[in-house]
Amino acid sequence: KGADIILEMVGGHIFYESLQCLAPFGRLVFYGMASGKPVKFNPARLMEKNQSVLGFFLPQMMAKPTLYQQSLHELLNYVNSGQLKLMLGGTFSLDEAADVHRLLQGRKTTGKLVLVP
Repeated sequence: KGADIILEMVGGHIFYESLQCLAPFGRLVFYGMASGKPVKFNPARLMEKNQSVLGFFLPQMMAKPTLYQQSLHELLNYVNSGQLKLMLGGTFSLDEAADVHRLLQGRKTTGKLVLVP
């Protein structure tokens, strides 16, 4: 069947592989290029399965608060009620920032990491 929604932030060959995994009527949201490799594709290939690709850039979204305020309020209510639990991977002192960065680079972390001054 494929994935209905794919959040893609790597670019390069991962973008193309992600597109292959997209279901009919699926949407791929492209929001980064961590690989540093540009993406070029023919949008006509989306027509066969009625797929779409959407670009997302957070600073542009933040410039229009009316687009996200209601959703953010609902999300925070889920957190406050305990229906949504945040995954905290660890709390570290600011002095440990270099070590934490190495852990991130080595993909040895899960959840959010907090640096405390």
